[in-house]
Amino acid sequence: MEIRLIKSLWGMEGSTYQEARVGYAQGPQVPHPGAPFTNEPVSDLWETCRWMADRLRETYRE
Repeated sequence: MEIRLIKSLWGMEGSTYQEARVGYAQGPQVPHPGAPFTNEPVSDLWETCRWMADRLRETYRE
């Protein structure tokens, strides 16, 4: 119902939604062919998770 309403408001009654993904299920969509493969992590996972946890705490602080 909502999709039909949005499509009619934007004049998109005849359109359909199609998602196309090229790449790997758990990786980049299209890896850069010139990027060197070093088998090294791009970032420190612990630091990334800690940053995200801090950000979520700050965003949803009551």
